[in-house]
Amino acid sequence: MPSHGDSVMDSYALPDFSDAYLAQPAAAAHDTALKFVLETGISKNLSLLLLHDVKNSAPVRAAIRQYGMDKVQATVVQVIRSVQASYGADWTQMLAGVYEHHFDARALQSLIQKRDASPHFIRLLDLQDEIATAVKTNGNNILDKARADVMAGIKASLPV
Repeated sequence: MPSHGDSVMDSYALPDFSDAYLAQPAAAAHDTALKFVLETGISKNLSLLLLHDVKNSAPVRAAIRQYGMDKVQATVVQVIRSVQASYGADWTQMLAGVYEHHFDARALQSLIQKRDASPHFIRLLDLQDEIATAVKTNGNNILDKARADVMAGIKASLPV
């Protein structure tokens, strides 16, 4: 029952939905960033980075001399695919976080739908160096572990 100075509305406690309301845009932004990373294929850069890191390594060069380029190439591709499967989800989440930091859900959705015709495309190009630095910083642990697994897989498959 309301006391003398209280309004009738003060006597009814309404649930506080502010946390749910504030979390929804953040969740939407992350979901859209994740969709952006997956639909653009950016997450495949983990495989490319791994290939770049290992293709000229001493163990791979020694394996090429011993087993030939075709066998080594097929093995390296197979090992990288396996490692991509193991670390791909973490890599994708990390990338989504980077893009979410730089773009809101509306901008990312525009980039997904309109690609280079999006009004946000120029900003995406302008931010490439900053995004690359963030990926290097935020993804370093994932890349290091993945690289170690690739090298271990190559050495196990192609003992030299």
